[in-house]
Amino acid sequence: MNDGMEVEGRTVVVSGGADQVLRVWDTETGELRAAYGGHADPILTVGCTQVGARSIAVTGRSDGVLRFWDLAAGTLLATPGVRA
Repeated sequence: MNDGMEVEGRTVVVSGGADQVLRVWDTETGELRAAYGGHADPILTVGCTQVGARSIAVTGRSDGVLRFWDLAAGTLLATPGVRA
């Protein structure tokens, strides 16, 4: 799964898959900019959006768990419906 957007002035593609890792790729250089773990199962869907000035990626797995990531800050923002 993959999707693309602009982060900090650079066009990136985000991808996720069976290894449970969200990866952020620079489309100009082809370099890996970041990798984020956190899913316990394969990532089945990836989406990107802008929320104000934030570049957000959303990942999902087969049991319905979603994770929201701030791509510029490199942080997990939320996992709705999951209690810590």
